[in-house]
Amino acid sequence: MELTHSQAAALAHIQEYAKSRKDVALASIAHILKMSNVSQETFEQAVAQLKMNSRVALHFHPDRLDPQMKTVAEALLEQSLLNVISVSSVRLKAHRPKDMRMRIDKFENALGCRLPSIEEGIDLFLSRTK
Repeated sequence: MELTHSQAAALAHIQEYAKSRKDVALASIAHILKMSNVSQETFEQAVAQLKMNSRVALHFHPDRLDPQMKTVAEALLEQSLLNVISVSSVRLKAHRPKDMRMRIDKFENALGCRLPSIEEGIDLFLSRTK
């Protein structure tokens, strides 16, 4: 499956972000292991077990369309990337937050960058579509 330009750009951004912070992350992990008296070997074995046995739950809008005009759920099923489960086997409960305002500063602080305003985003989008 070929990625769209924006998907490829988003993926490249995340990869570059992760690479640029790898050394700091490894140092942080080493510090935590040392403080916890856990060996690197034990940690690596635990990570290997997690990779082999963990399951991932995806939360998405299955009715959204992909570039081929298929719903996300249809595309995932076709690619055998989705295990269908019964809705009755899942506890569905959404809690509405008390404050619906989006706190952009939390994202900016977490990402370590300034996010564009809606106007800047529209201008950027329009400049790329010309």
